[in-house]
Amino acid sequence: MWSGGEKPVSMIEPRLGSRVCPLTDRSGLEMDGGWPWIELFFTMPKLKTLYAIKLTSRHVMTQTDPAVSSEVAHLKAQLASMTSEASSKDAVISKLQTDLDKARTDLTQCNEELRQRSAEMATVVDEFQQLERELEQSEQKYRARREVDDEYAKDLEQSLGKQERHNAFLRQLLKEKENAGDDTSVSRVRPAGRDITDHLLDIRKKER
Repeated sequence: MWSGGEKPVSMIEPRLGSRVCPLTDRSGLEMDGGWPWIELFFTMPKLKTLYAIKLTSRHVMTQTDPAVSSEVAHLKAQLASMTSEASSKDAVISKLQTDLDKARTDLTQCNEELRQRSAEMATVVDEFQQLERELEQSEQKYRARREVDDEYAKDLEQSLGKQERHNAFLRQLLKEKENAGDDTSVSRVRPAGRDITDHLLDIRKKER
């Protein structure tokens, strides 16, 4: 165990990979690969050489000067502030991620409802088109039936006109026969046991 005086070289060798290098000037506090580091200076009278041990924040320091301690405390405070800010940002990001997941779920549900509504609308459109086709067919049938009815009404009107002329002719003929008093001739025009309607129907059949 060391009892005082000059420390042997083995006791000032760096720990955990720190480097020992001879220096001519003190460089102070700098940054090394993103880690803060300091240099501890040792004087070796017998070797007449100034040595410095470079320690990063990953190494344990047993002795520092007040300026370095103040700077380390400042860096620790900054690190704590950055850690707190990062935690706050992580919470915000987590909440945003939760909101995003909920929005995605709502969007998926809306898309599913939209697909269902689209399918229902397509069914309604198909039914409406079917009704339009049926209505068009009904209109075509109605027009065809109307044409037939118009033609039949025209034929019936012509038949009624002919019937009226025949009736007028028969009335005139009967009137002449009654005036002449020829019952035999009348009976030939209108046979016994038949009314005037049957007689007119016979005449119409002959004309056809």
